[in-house]
Amino acid sequence: MKKIIKGFLAVFLVLFVNSALFADNGLVNSLNGKVEVFRNNEWQTLNVYDEIFPDEVIASAFNSSVTLKFGESSVTLGGFSRLKFEEYKINNGEEKVKIELLTGYLDANIQQTSSVLSEFVIKSSDFVTSAQVADYRVTSYGKLTCNRGAVIAYSRSTYDFLQKKMGLDEEDYEEFVADSLDEFYTSDLEDLISENKASNEIPKGAIVLSAKQECKIDSNGNPTRPMDISKSKNKRAKSKLAVKSEIESEIIGIPSGK
Repeated sequence: MKKIIKGFLAVFLVLFVNSALFADNGLVNSLNGKVEVFRNNEWQTLNVYDEIFPDEVIASAFNSSVTLKFGESSVTLGGFSRLKFEEYKINNGEEKVKIELLTGYLDANIQQTSSVLSEFVIKSSDFVTSAQVADYRVTSYGKLTCNRGAVIAYSRSTYDFLQKKMGLDEEDYEEFVADSLDEFYTSDLEDLISENKASNEIPKGAIVLSAKQECKIDSNGNPTRPMDISKSKNKRAKSKLAVKSEIESEIIGIPSGK
């Protein structure tokens, strides 16, 4: 009986340790085409159910994609794209994921249960997005589209500033221009983000995209005002139609608009 109990405890400990380690790693949930991970100083082929670890870079070939799972949430890296997985932590009922999109685009599907508060941070070279419940697409060339929930977007420089501030102890914090910190926050967006229970303190200059909205972000990390996807599509369609009309007019020798 003692041997059985010891054997059971050994199995339990192995499962416990593995589950604890898994909490810090992502999992390849599905894969299409060729996807590789930079691991041990070389590129290695990824397969379904492989784990990925912090600081690893994932790259997809043309017409390829990979879905990475973090708890109940996931991100799908599109074709000819690359990301760096930075962090996945579960602590005191909070689940946090940090990813850096290096090139291309990815689709995020962020879920939240009543017992776990999820926060996804996706960084690009110029801007940062943060969400708790949302479906949205992020591109490295500055386009952000939200299909469900709400997403906060703001500049990378502001993010880096806030990360530095958070890393200071109390004494250094007081020396870190504490009187001027208010300029980095605003509290007037509470109504817009109450749907996903996001904090009502978000960086100034940030925008909140709700469902069916999109925006563009310039090289300084400044987002444009959110635009409804339907209006944006109509605007693009009218623009294409105008260009087509002008080209056709030039071909047949009739001035456009006549």
